[in-house]
Amino acid sequence: MEEAVEAELSAKERIYLCSSFELDDPALLKERFQEVYGKKVRQIDTHLFTLAGKKLLLCLFPSSVVREMMCESGGMLKTVFKGNTQDLRHIPALQHFLHFPDEDRYVESVFATRYERGNFEAVRALHYQIVKEVIEIKRDRGGPITLGPIAQWDA
Repeated sequence: MEEAVEAELSAKERIYLCSSFELDDPALLKERFQEVYGKKVRQIDTHLFTLAGKKLLLCLFPSSVVREMMCESGGMLKTVFKGNTQDLRHIPALQHFLHFPDEDRYVESVFATRYERGNFEAVRALHYQIVKEVIEIKRDRGGPITLGPIAQWDA
């Protein structure tokens, strides 16, 4: 067990957040995780142990769950887009916030929106509005536009 903790502490890139909980009934916390994170609960690695007479649940939360935990408190959402400026100019949500070069060329860029607590849903809706508009543009014009990742959270 100590080797695993030392390996986690010395890792250069953290893909997990390690937390411990003192619990009377660990099953209750696992049930709550299931309610909140759904299928992602299978990604949470847990280890139950007793230390000094206390029941402790050690949890390793993957980055996907950490993002979900933190997104409501603020941060930045990023959507990557690629395409020809001629096609990208027809996406109203992008056109409103970004200026595309006059010349017709292929671009790769990121639409990033910083937000404060309480604004997550509104900002996410804006990023998914871009997706809807790209679908409409592709249906009408057929231009090759690529999106992804979409509305990815970052601190």
